[in-house]
Amino acid sequence: MRKQSKQLTSLNWQECFNLAKESYLKANYSETEYLLNECIGKLKSLPFSLEACETFTLLGYLHYKQARYSEAIEIFKTQIENCREHLTSTDPVFTDYIRSSNHSNLHLLLAENLNGIALISEMLGKYEEAERLFKEALEIKEKLLGLEHQATAQTLNDLAFLYAYNLQRYEEGEKLHNKALAIRKNLFGNEHLAVAESLHNLGILYDLLGRYNEGESLYNQALEIRKKLLGEKHPDLATTYSFLALIYLEQKKFKEAIRILKKAVTILKKTVGLMHPDLAEALTTLGLIMMEKNKYLQAEQLFSQALEIYQNALGHEHWYTATLLQNLGVVSYYQDKIEAAEKYYRQVLEIYKKTLSPTDTRLARNINNIGLIFAENDNVLEAEKLLKESLAIYRKVHKHYHPDIAEILINIARLYENNDRHSEAEALYKEAIEIKENILGLYDSGLIDLLRDYKYLLIHLDKNDLADAVGKRIKELVEYKSLNKTESSIKL
Repeated sequence: MRKQSKQLTSLNWQECFNLAKESYLKANYSETEYLLNECIGKLKSLPFSLEACETFTLLGYLHYKQARYSEAIEIFKTQIENCREHLTSTDPVFTDYIRSSNHSNLHLLLAENLNGIALISEMLGKYEEAERLFKEALEIKEKLLGLEHQATAQTLNDLAFLYAYNLQRYEEGEKLHNKALAIRKNLFGNEHLAVAESLHNLGILYDLLGRYNEGESLYNQALEIRKKLLGEKHPDLATTYSFLALIYLEQKKFKEAIRILKKAVTILKKTVGLMHPDLAEALTTLGLIMMEKNKYLQAEQLFSQALEIYQNALGHEHWYTATLLQNLGVVSYYQDKIEAAEKYYRQVLEIYKKTLSPTDTRLARNINNIGLIFAENDNVLEAEKLLKESLAIYRKVHKHYHPDIAEILINIARLYENNDRHSEAEALYKEAIEIKENILGLYDSGLIDLLRDYKYLLIHLDKNDLADAVGKRIKELVEYKSLNKTESSIKL
């Protein structure tokens, strides 16, 4: 470090700052922080300095990447205050300096700091504040740079992510994501990190909408670009691995999911450390896979690790924290620890009511889970009420076919079936099957268990001809699944 310090002494601020930006892009965050501190030491003692503002702005984004949110907020707030103060100042010392340094640059730095604090507001669940700040940043960038500029596209991308991922305004999110992607492809071509970011975020959107094949394709495109430009050990690569694993989880491709999640965990531990939300996300997905494989103790351990990280980084009343509590509740439920499960779900409900809108599907998922607890305890009326409330939220948010709607329909159908309301159950099973077939395809093996449940119900209703037809369909799917396994073995 001493040798490096001597070499840095001979560099001017711009050269040192360029090194810091390169290091930041490579996710060498400790080195970036060191270089930025060197930059700060090189700045002349001016009443106001655009160079200082630029340096601190990058330091704010660095702390955001490191999940040091309180420090980042303080930096962004200070820079916003400085920018606003000097843009409105009538002091000739300031106005002459700003004029000589390009007035528009100060506006753009203001926009970048507004964008930075918006990202943290979003991370902390302050969605209205985040939207307002993103829009203010976007207005400045569009006015000074126009629409066809990378800085404008970045804020479009960030606002689109807020809409799609956290506010569940999917149509607006998709529109803005496609707009940002088109700008980036026009500016940089198809192989650029900004293009990869847009592809990754569109992949998340399509995953949320249950459009798994489209999501998988976009994630793989993003991975290809990121591997080529960043190498195999960058945290952005790990993030895409984590989200792609969620699609593999939905598709029951557990081996592929575990393989890439292990890669993600290894990368994240080395680059962002053991207490970062991105690592918690990967551990959570790994826990979900263990739960699907009935390895409940391993799932519980992974969820507990992720919970500790989220509580440390985001606090005890963030929806990420609540999601882990909910996962722990599900694990408890599957292990017949009904009281423990209900306790977790009640905690989650309190947090969600404080942090999410009444029509958020995360809240709906929790209401569904509490409904299942009531069903387990034979409180049929309360269970039905909660499951229907959950379904209503899902139908409002997802107006078309979606796997979560199918799951709630199945839960209500089973409640009816267990309480001799077989005709009502039949209608719900039929709708769930139709949704699953539209999303997964007619020959997806995930339909087998659902069709078996439907067949048993039909037998109970003395609809034997229809039950026989469903039985033949099940046989076809089992044979198709067996054939595919054999072909995969041969290829291996």
